[in-house]
Amino acid sequence: MKKLTIEQRLILLGLLKQYFNDSELREIFFALGIDYEALPGNGKEEKAREMVLYLERREQITALLDICKRLRPQVEWESQEQANKLARYPITTGILEKLAPFPIAPVFAHAQLSELHWTNRASEIQKLTNLWHDEQSRIVGIMGLGGVGKSSLARRWYDELLRQSIQPDGVFWWSFYYQPSLDEFLEGILCYLTNNQFGQLTFLHHGQGLNNY
Repeated sequence: MKKLTIEQRLILLGLLKQYFNDSELREIFFALGIDYEALPGNGKEEKAREMVLYLERREQITALLDICKRLRPQVEWESQEQANKLARYPITTGILEKLAPFPIAPVFAHAQLSELHWTNRASEIQKLTNLWHDEQSRIVGIMGLGGVGKSSLARRWYDELLRQSIQPDGVFWWSFYYQPSLDEFLEGILCYLTNNQFGQLTFLHHGQGLNNY
């Protein structure tokens, strides 16, 4: 099993949290050669999530499943029926069916155009690439005064990724300078993530929907 589907990932995470306590998870980490403290997150739930992502990136999910099956043989680890019993993970409510398949085609709303002539800033581009590959980095901000080239740098870095044949799961570029409405942004990103299936909702529902996805 090299890459989990969204549904499989939710099933595995939910079962780990239901059938193992913190001490047992630490033992699983040890058996797999993972430093429990080195992964992001606090507490059993966050550590379990990070472990699944960590192992999936290394194509080692099968090793995790083998250990889980030995420790909890009564659990149907890859069963849809078992997953549906998890009250905190109601994966049959239609949310999964609405998600767009990855990778999602990029969307550029009022995006910075690619620069035809580019000099210097190689170190900044390399730093962004390093952060992209850094498993501890989840959110990266480019900060600076107006007009110094933040958008140009971001666009150049994205172009560099494509030149290196690196395809992100999705790209959603939004300019609050041209479209400052938060409501429009939430509607736009939800439509993007759900392949335009989310529909027209109120601002409150946008926020709730984004939390679900």
